[in-house]
Amino acid sequence: MVPDIDLQLEVVGAALRNVGAQADQGGGLSLEQLKLSVVTLDQARSLMPAQGKIARRELEVSLRMAQAVQQQLPHAGLDSPIAEASAALEDSKAGPAQLDAARDGLNGAIGALVAGLPGNDAGRAAMRPILAYSREALDIARACCLPAGFETDPGEVERLGRIRAEIV
Repeated sequence: MVPDIDLQLEVVGAALRNVGAQADQGGGLSLEQLKLSVVTLDQARSLMPAQGKIARRELEVSLRMAQAVQQQLPHAGLDSPIAEASAALEDSKAGPAQLDAARDGLNGAIGALVAGLPGNDAGRAAMRPILAYSREALDIARACCLPAGFETDPGEVERLGRIRAEIV
């Protein structure tokens, strides 16, 4: 999940306050805090217009995950969260907060299901799609944060850049 814009701006505010406090003391940390602030502001600004598209994509991934789990465990109790998520996706006026709430509800239901899965073949079979779709959700967040320059795997930058181009 991509960090909330408000949280990103809060981090920038704290960093800038630290820069101001340390500027008089000539601390080396001030320059690092200032760089972090600039990168975070740029990232937040670049993502603001795309928040709805990102939230929609994240919800689509969670919905596909829930549907795959439901195929493995038809009586898992995911009918209602899947219906709510589907309705949110069909609502063209649903904003990022509504889409995120639907995704959170769906992921919460999946999480509760995972906590109760048996350690047998059926439980392991249900976990496979969860792991696969979790990777896709993580890749969305990694792609959104790509401009910050913190990607640890240089071999992934090109692939994540393509994902970012699709959603931003």
